[in-house]
Amino acid sequence: MTGAATAYDTPDDGPQWTHGEPPDPEPLPDFNYHHDHAKPKLGPTPAEMRLRRRLLRGSPLLTWCCDHSLDRLAADMTNVEYQTNDRIVSQDCPQHDMLFLRSGVVQQNMKMHDGRVKVLNNEDSQKFFNNFFAMRGEPARATLVCLKGPCRFAVLPGSTFSELVRTDGNFAEETLYSVSRYLRRTDEGFVTPFLEQESVKPQWIPVTLAASIESFYRSALQSFLNFRLTGTKSAMFPQMHVQIPTRIVYINGFKILRHYIDTNCDAEQYAPNQNLARLGFAVAPGVIMTPMSSVLEACNAHLNPEPLWRRLFRGYVPRCLREVIFGIGLNQMSDFFEERVPKEVTSEALRTAMGSVFAGVVSGYLSHVPHNLSTMKLMTPSKSYGRIFREFAQKSADRLPPTFPARARVGAVLAVVAPVGVHVRTAQVVGSFVILNGFIEGWKKYFETDTATA
Repeated sequence: MTGAATAYDTPDDGPQWTHGEPPDPEPLPDFNYHHDHAKPKLGPTPAEMRLRRRLLRGSPLLTWCCDHSLDRLAADMTNVEYQTNDRIVSQDCPQHDMLFLRSGVVQQNMKMHDGRVKVLNNEDSQKFFNNFFAMRGEPARATLVCLKGPCRFAVLPGSTFSELVRTDGNFAEETLYSVSRYLRRTDEGFVTPFLEQESVKPQWIPVTLAASIESFYRSALQSFLNFRLTGTKSAMFPQMHVQIPTRIVYINGFKILRHYIDTNCDAEQYAPNQNLARLGFAVAPGVIMTPMSSVLEACNAHLNPEPLWRRLFRGYVPRCLREVIFGIGLNQMSDFFEERVPKEVTSEALRTAMGSVFAGVVSGYLSHVPHNLSTMKLMTPSKSYGRIFREFAQKSADRLPPTFPARARVGAVLAVVAPVGVHVRTAQVVGSFVILNGFIEGWKKYFETDTATA
């Protein structure tokens, strides 16, 4: 006989081992016979194995594992069932099993440090649970309850997963690759929903310097816009001794109010109306800072002979709406668009500028109607808002051919959709956002460095 004997080679004179001790015989399959004539315990059906493989592959730990590896895990899984309102997992309790949802509706509730309960609605986490905690029995991050039963799970012991990682190098490599792909995809696709952007603590020196520079740009564009609306020229930089300090207070106010609200107000306390609460929090800075904006607008109102203190109350209501749009654009919308700039753009300055441009275009366009109403009411306080709008509609209709059908109605639509001076207003807001956000972000780094050094 040549070569090493296998577990089933049994020659009369015994195997001839060349060196060392013979290997342990390969174990035969365990059919769990209860007695000599009992039937073997059947394993999962092929359909059940396919279902378990699909559930396992839904986990970020196992997405890129081969079928052979998944079958080894699926063979050791069991099925459990819970009824409505049953607590499946308790927060902060050690977990030893990975759970994969087969059917039913579940909900994760996380208790925060301040006692509030936050409902987790991440779409991915609704199909697999404890995948990152069961390997070493770590505590769960949230309580899992059956919201609408029956809730059926396929359960994989964490010890089975850990043992396969330790003993099978190919499986360990597959899980590592799966996690790396998941992290890359999560990083590329991570975006914060609108109005949920978190602010950073503003530094008043960079904000003040940026507002001082931007006040000249705003004043010049405002004078040009007034010329487009009224047909009369005015000084580009009137009463700058009033405009500059007012603009500084105005921009600092937007930044400080946003950070204060983000720090002290939690929209989750108002569930299920948390989105409405976020909208209210975003609107508040614009409403509060409208008096400062009124002072700035009054400085550019060259056709109104009234004193400054009286002019600032003209056109207050539409101006308040305009400031709400401006404040959301400067704060949340700029961050919203900056976060969605393609990852290929690596320059922070360019990303900030692109986010500001997109936010400025949207804010400028949406605010042009209240801005025009506010400006003309400020210039001509004797006219009603209805008369002012009719005049805008007539100007828009005059741009159409005399034989154009429904000319008056189309003019009214154009007064809202594409009014006179919309491009100037949009350019004004875009430039303001780029100057403010660009200078604030650029100078903030230097002041942070100086503070850390000191």
